[in-house]
Amino acid sequence: MKVHSTKAMAVRAVELCVELLYERASVASVAGVLRAHGEIGELDLGEDDLAAMRAAASRLREVLGAATAGEAAALLNRILAESARAPRLTSHEGTTSWHVHVDSGDDAPWGSGS
Repeated sequence: MKVHSTKAMAVRAVELCVELLYERASVASVAGVLRAHGEIGELDLGEDDLAAMRAAASRLREVLGAATAGEAAALLNRILAESARAPRLTSHEGTTSWHVHVDSGDDAPWGSGS
C-alpha cells in the first residue's frame, strides 16, 4: 500500500492549486501534477472538470490568504456548507492511509461535492 503523508498531500494540493490558477493551465498540465503525485491512473478529466477545479482552487486561495485563523475557518465552513456531503472514511481500496472525504464516493465525478 502506498501511504501518502499529510505533508505529501499538502504539497500536492499546493502544486495543484498553483497549476490551476496559472492562466495557461490545461487538462494535460493538471493531469501531470496529479500523476506526479500518484493520484490518478487513467486520466478522465475534461474542460468542465478543469473549470470546476479552477473555481475550487480560487476559493481555497481565499481561505489560505485569510488574515486570521477565524476568517479562514469561516470561509472554509462556508465552502463545506455549500458543497460537502456527510464525512466518510476511505483508504481508496487500500491504496492510501485512511482519511476523511466529504464527497459522494471514491468513484464519483470530481465535482460531485467536496
